[in-house]
Amino acid sequence: IAPDLKKAGRAVAFKYTFGNGNTGMHREVYCAAWIAMGRLVKSGKTFPELARVPENRMIATVRAALAMK
Repeated sequence: IAPDLKKAGRAVAFKYTFGNGNTGMHREVYCAAWIAMGRLVKSGKTFPELARVPENRMIATVRAALAMK
């Protein structure tokens, strides 16, 4: 999902929410979200903090979370 984070539109939204993502996983965005949010919470972020991430920082926040180990 990381290569397509900056993309927008119906086709990319459909690909990850209803279709198969880059890994071939059906509905890949939900798995990616669980991984990203889990890593962010584990790193000390709270749910209220995550709910207030400004739109212009969302891609960077998710990209950083997906890069965490």
